[in-house]
Amino acid sequence: MGGQLALNSEEGQGTEFHFEVEFGADTSSTVLAAPPVSLRGLNVLVVDDNATNRSILEEILSNWQLQVTSAENARTALQVLVETEAQGRPIQLVLLDMMMPETDGLMLAEQIQNDVRLCGTPLIILSSSSGQEHSDLCTSLGIVAQLRKPVKQTELPI
Repeated sequence: MGGQLALNSEEGQGTEFHFEVEFGADTSSTVLAAPPVSLRGLNVLVVDDNATNRSILEEILSNWQLQVTSAENARTALQVLVETEAQGRPIQLVLLDMMMPETDGLMLAEQIQNDVRLCGTPLIILSSSSGQEHSDLCTSLGIVAQLRKPVKQTELPI
């Protein structure tokens, strides 16, 4: 690693180890970076029954200056989708949690795609598993991406 290692040892006193190592600069960033293209004002809906998960996604997306709405379940999500569509400011992207009580993310995706007012809305599904076991179903439901939780901002395809 291009460094040095030294030790000082005295019987009955112990041993001290010293080392020097040169590391390259850290190119990763923990700062919330902006998405690669300007999406300012994009209407996004986050659907997750876990308040902490919703909050994290809301913060990331809001810092990118997206217009974020959230819902804690499928019923509320469908209401938001229909209302914003009727008001002329439709949701342009939906982030769906895969595992929700009553109606899971895949069932909600199917409901969205079966509604003539909402079909074609881009959907991203979030799951604690790899999600590969649902790959064909996700594609048929109009899901454009599958992300593994916890979501890292660098993985969001927006």
